[in-house]
Amino acid sequence: SIRLLTLHPSSSKYPDILTCSLQEVPLSSKPDYQALSYTWGSNAFTHTLHLSPSGEKEGVKLWVDAVCIDQFSPSEKAHQIPLMAQIYAQAEIVLIWFG
Repeated sequence: SIRLLTLHPSSSKYPDILTCSLQEVPLSSKPDYQALSYTWGSNAFTHTLHLSPSGEKEGVKLWVDAVCIDQFSPSEKAHQIPLMAQIYAQAEIVLIWFG
């Protein structure tokens, strides 16, 4: 299974605030998502991510390596990194940022 990040539409009350949620899904279920990757480095993800309850269904589903793989868990990274070729291959679109 993998985690997908859902980026929810902003509210009219707080248009500058991004809200998102994480959902674990079986990769074998062939979920719809876009994959995003970028140059890996030392703590490239430096902001805190606040997650909303995952009951909301609207939004863009993303697989973002720095968020969807627990970067502080060596065992999770050892399990998830070998799946990355399949994760990218199954994505609707793959977006890459080289910095």
